This record gives sequence, C-alpha cells and structure tokens, in this order.
Amino acid sequence: MQVQKRYLLALAGAALAVVLVVVLRGRGAPAELAPRADGAARDTPGSAATAGEGPRAASPSPGDTRRVRRLTPEERRQLGAQIAAHRQAAREAVARAATSRNQPPPPDDAVVPLEQVGKPLQDALQESISLLAECYRQLPGGGSSLRSATALLTMTSDPELGTVIDTGAIRGPDGRPLDAKLDTCMRDTIDSLALPPLGAGGKLDLQYTFDFD
Repeated sequence: MQVQKRYLLALAGAALAVVLVVVLRGRGAPAELAPRADGAARDTPGSAATAGEGPRAASPSPGDTRRVRRLTPEERRQLGAQIAAHRQAAREAVARAATSRNQPPPPDDAVVPLEQVGKPLQDALQESISLLAECYRQLPGGGSSLRSATALLTMTSDPELGTVIDTGAIRGPDGRPLDAKLDTCMRDTIDSLALPPLGAGGKLDLQYTFDFD
C-alpha cells in the first residue's frame, strides 16, 4: 500500500510539471534577440506556433530567399503584398480545415517560435549591420558617439517567399529616440531588407539591438 501511494504521488507530480510547462509556454511575452560579445544570441521566446499550414497557391518568383537582400521600395511593396496574400491563403485553409473538424478557427496568423529560428535570424540580422552602418557614417563625426541602437521589429514570413520587416520604435543605448535623420535612414534600410524564410511562416515581434562596435 505504501509503495502504491508513492507511485500515485509521483504520477501526480509529473502531471503538475506538464501543466506548468504548458501554461508557461502559452504566455505571450515580447521576444528579444540581441548580440553578445561571443556572437551568440540572447533570446526570450514569445509563444509557440499555432496550427499548421494548409494547401498553397502557386508562388510568384521571390528571388533568392536563402540570403539577405536589399529591395527597392517597389520591390519591397510587391514582396510584402505577395507574402500577405500567401499568409491570408494559409489562414483561410487552416480555418476551413478547422470548420470541417467542427473546431474553432485559430484567431490570427501563426506566431513564429523564436527558439526555432534564433540562430539563422541572428545571422541574417548580423549581415544587415554593414548596411545600417552607412547611416551612422552620415552623421557628423561619423557617428562615433553612438555605437548601438535597439529597434522593435515585426517580421512577416512565408516559407516560399521569405521574410519582410516593419520597423517600430528605434532607440539609442540611453533609451532616447535617435536623431531624426538617423532614425529615418535606419528605418528605411531595415524595412528594405528581405530575409530568408522563418520556418513554416507567420509573424514574429522582436526587439533587436544592432551593435556597431
């Protein structure tokens, strides 16, 4: 009887641990990815991915999605529209599949889990630093007094077309807004970038620190 009681307690403890893991993984939190001195990434995942993708329409030619590219404003507009159309088609397919199973549809687009894309995303953003450094070099004194900036980014990704970025607030290391000219240059440069796909596709809100040392 004593052995059986210990066995039941062990099962109850394991079940509680599983519940805690599920609850913690389901809590939304701003994702953060910042370079460290050793080149690794510091990240805090947001929430896990939602339902999978459905059937897809034929893809337009997206260019080389394996590398970071800088697009013209028109190319960026077209790629953003293509990705938005693909994401909408994926959401509709998932909703239809859920309806056929008498299940409620997912509320929004999938959330890309940062823990699955942290390293390739870090590498892609590191590639863009040389482009953003041009903004610093245009400042009086070559931007020598300002070595980093933190940007709030929203990434929208499609597995066939790649990833586009929409930039929110950009702050200096002291937390203050940047010089207006520098802010505009950095924002335009970041928004012009096309990155490789982030897994199965979806959205990722990210805080990223660009270090120019």
